[in-house]
Amino acid sequence: MLNFLYSGGFFMVFELICLLLVLGLAVRAGLRMLGKNAAALPGREIAIHAVLFWGSMALVLGFLSHYMGLYGAMEAISRANDISPGIVAKGYQMALVSVLSGMVIFIISMLLWFLLRWRFQQLMHAE
Repeated sequence: MLNFLYSGGFFMVFELICLLLVLGLAVRAGLRMLGKNAAALPGREIAIHAVLFWGSMALVLGFLSHYMGLYGAMEAISRANDISPGIVAKGYQMALVSVLSGMVIFIISMLLWFLLRWRFQQLMHAE
């Protein structure tokens, strides 16, 4: 698992922070909705949308890291005289790690956002 994080490059740290924010915000919002006076809590809907925002940020960081990695790889390839297709394939595989992790974080945040939003709607219609 640590090897997977290292192979994604510098932006994997920020994607990991986004994942922790998504999970923390989702747990916090979910726990706040369990109380008796859950519908009266101010700013709860903003916290729910923050889950989706940070998941989207992880996706954007994944694509940014991917394109920065490809730009650097293409620059190195253009300077090299002879390069094997295996090296290019390995470099492209490493560039896809950040996009893959960003997409997984986004899917997690989307599912959590949907569940929290659904519960929020139930609480609002119950009153």
